[in-house]
Amino acid sequence: MMTLLLALALPGVVDQAQAAQTGNLRGYVVDEEGAPLQGATAVLSGPGIAGEVTATTDEDGAFNMIGLPVGTHALVVAVNGRQPVTLQVTVRLDETAIVPVTLVVSASEIVVQQFLPVLDPTRSAVSTEFNHETLQHIPLGNRTYQEVTNLVSGVHGRVDYSTGGPGTGNPSVRGEGEYGNNYLVDGISTRDPANKKFGVSLPYDAIESVQVSTDGAPAEFGQMTGMVVNVVTRDGGDTHTGTAAYLLNSSASGGTYRIADLAAHEEVETPKRDFLDHTLIATVGGPILPERVWYFGALDLGMGSSVPEGGDPLAPRTFQRALGFAKGTWFVNPALTLRYQVSGRLGTTDNVSNGAQYDASAQSDQLVDQQSHILSGEWLPTANGRLEVKALYQDNGSLLTPASGDMEAPQVFDRESGLYTGNALSNFDYGTGRAGASAVYTHLAQGSAGTHLLKAGLEHVNVSETRRVMYTGPGEGVTYFAAPSAGRPCVNDDYSDCAGYREYADIGQDLAHSAGLTSVFVQDDWTTEHGVTLNAGLRYDREALVQNTGLPVLQQNMPAPRLGLAWDASGDSRTVVTAHVGRYYDVGGTTLARWGDTLTDQVFRYYGWDADTETYDLLFEQDRVRAPYVLCTEESLATLSGVTRQTAEVACGGDLQPYHMDKAMIGVKREWIPGLVAGVRGMASVTSDIPDDISLNGDTTIIANMPNKSRDYRAVEVMVERAFRDGWQVFGSYTLSQSRGTSPGQFETSTGGRIGSPSNDSGVFGDDINDLQTRADLMDSGSGSTLAGFAGLGTTTDEAGNYGYLPYQSLHVVKLSGAYTAPFGTTFGAVYEFDSGHAWQKRGFVANYGDYFAFPQGRGSRTMPSVQYLDISVNHTVTLAKERTIVAGLDIFNPLDWDSPISAFENDTENFGLTMYRQAPRAVRLTVKGTY
Repeated sequence: MMTLLLALALPGVVDQAQAAQTGNLRGYVVDEEGAPLQGATAVLSGPGIAGEVTATTDEDGAFNMIGLPVGTHALVVAVNGRQPVTLQVTVRLDETAIVPVTLVVSASEIVVQQFLPVLDPTRSAVSTEFNHETLQHIPLGNRTYQEVTNLVSGVHGRVDYSTGGPGTGNPSVRGEGEYGNNYLVDGISTRDPANKKFGVSLPYDAIESVQVSTDGAPAEFGQMTGMVVNVVTRDGGDTHTGTAAYLLNSSASGGTYRIADLAAHEEVETPKRDFLDHTLIATVGGPILPERVWYFGALDLGMGSSVPEGGDPLAPRTFQRALGFAKGTWFVNPALTLRYQVSGRLGTTDNVSNGAQYDASAQSDQLVDQQSHILSGEWLPTANGRLEVKALYQDNGSLLTPASGDMEAPQVFDRESGLYTGNALSNFDYGTGRAGASAVYTHLAQGSAGTHLLKAGLEHVNVSETRRVMYTGPGEGVTYFAAPSAGRPCVNDDYSDCAGYREYADIGQDLAHSAGLTSVFVQDDWTTEHGVTLNAGLRYDREALVQNTGLPVLQQNMPAPRLGLAWDASGDSRTVVTAHVGRYYDVGGTTLARWGDTLTDQVFRYYGWDADTETYDLLFEQDRVRAPYVLCTEESLATLSGVTRQTAEVACGGDLQPYHMDKAMIGVKREWIPGLVAGVRGMASVTSDIPDDISLNGDTTIIANMPNKSRDYRAVEVMVERAFRDGWQVFGSYTLSQSRGTSPGQFETSTGGRIGSPSNDSGVFGDDINDLQTRADLMDSGSGSTLAGFAGLGTTTDEAGNYGYLPYQSLHVVKLSGAYTAPFGTTFGAVYEFDSGHAWQKRGFVANYGDYFAFPQGRGSRTMPSVQYLDISVNHTVTLAKERTIVAGLDIFNPLDWDSPISAFENDTENFGLTMYRQAPRAVRLTVKGTY
């Protein structure tokens, strides 16, 4: 914690590092006749470069520069007897900028050459980069790098598909759930090992650029089945700069709209969201020693209060937040650069669950603290070689407690209305960590067969999770269930009139899990003299999961070949045809270790009211000690014997394997006018052999690969892009897609799944008992109700309604964002999105789990109404003196106050189909910012 507080307090210390925080430049110099010029000198300089980078053309008139910082730089190309040329060159993250140059005979002044091609004809990946200037001009409500990804085609982040309402910053991408993405900061993964979401929060003004790759990622990137997000943080420079800003965010709609009143079983006029928050932002950067030592720092302080739609105004959600970032760079000599950076977050939120489903008595308070450290070195042993070595330490903590401070009162869930009262569910003291190091070597080789950009890397990371779980309620922790229509309203002080209860077991100790992740990759981008580039690579990940006892849980090997092709069809880098095929794996992380552990936070016993005996009968028990979960590994199966062992081996069908996604993509892009690119592409993917649990006999459960548990995605896209240049920018796409499958999505629902696992590695898909003799024994013993308790969850031979349209399936999606700066210094920005409506379904009650996990009418059997979003901004800049300005800005979110439904109540009760959430109502943000 002391390190975190220091990180928030210090104004600046250091820089970034990692696999893909830079880009490359490839130039071709010719004379008036098109003949190559050998011996021409190219000199690159700019605010992100200490000193200059130089190169000399070879006999083919070509020169290369690798490992350049992203951004716009000045390039001067000259040779004796010819007129020099100056160009503004934009280097993009992990891309190669193509620079054709013509030098003519003249002795006059330097000529400025413009309109360089913006396409990279050596790269088959589908990615979009948003630089700092772009990010400042496009209106984003939360100002986070996670929200930036919503602008990209194939990304679904506007709606929270887990609990309903607006997005949480964890998008679903191309048919994969929100847990399939990998988030990198300066090229190194900062992903939370427990929930597999983003693990680091950064001040928005500390971001230099954000690159989002959704298809065709090279072998350098792995441990994901969704997208790769690479955030490059800002650096200092040889000029002292800084900003100070104040932001006021407020609701600006008022009035009411109709959403569900779960107690009244109807949609009623409900006050729209009401909130007000304040943010103070400061940045500072510059040289400690010019061209030798730089620093940069950013600080973001925020506080506010809100009452969501249907929430209790007497229990508003309030927050206080501090985000800090500091970074420094030391250019030891022209060949060696050392960097260090630290970021941190400290925040509290009261009444986290304020909303339509939670009474004020069921609220929780949360404390969050984060810290992340990255240390790196970059060495250039030759003009064509580059070695990066990096180390990471990251620690995240979260403490969740009942807002009432009462651990004895139980929670009450009305399973007919979907309303939670009585108390918060549980107390979590939760922490995760990442620590590791990596090395990546890049080498440019040129010869008669073409140019090879070779990369090889090695990384090892240890991830860990600890949590202390203390459920609220009497004894070990109890949640009661109400069923008013059955005469069990659960209103008595002694809870004697409830329909049942779930008793949680206190395991008496912290849960602790860890995993070791080792990755190696090789990549060759081979460009031939005919304008064809072959992107060939192989990635290998190995994951070793360890129990809290220190015993191994599972070792998994994940070989992932990738092959791409890019063709410069027009020969001028302005028309590029691409194709790519590859395999992608996602690591299980500590989620899978916890799932297969003998100790777990999911131990419970479920009791139901028996009207005949007037007692609560035990209906189902999940106890990992008496009824263990066994992985399909030799070590784990050795704990079984006899018929149980034989049944388990049949169910396993072999060792447990990591699930994987196979993807293919083809497309074409063309630069139609300077800087404006449009194109079309198609892609298809299949994610298969996903692990899940199979109940063998009601006692022992096997975690095995499920052949019929899968996901598939198909899409055709049209895109248009123009980065900010000459005062305007635009990013647009139309996506026609189909997203079908099983989980994730199993617990991504607005009104159910409170006890399911939050991971795409686990679920209840195959819990139906598959041993025929056990089935017969249960029926003979009068326990046939146990079988009915699993109804709808699926079996080992059929999907039982689980396969279908996933909750983020939308047939048509249109996205358009952009900005224009007028000559008088005013910038206008806008973000627009049209969604034809995402899938949803009816949820059936599963007795043994006491919640709505089944799909009686099939997954995704319904579609929400279409919805469109619009956000606009106006910013005016007043220049006081050189490099000193004042900016006044106004952002209006949903200016027309559209209120289409975005989430419906899914449980099969009287409330089924009622509108749970509508679009976020109109809001405004006022900004005053000074720069120097």
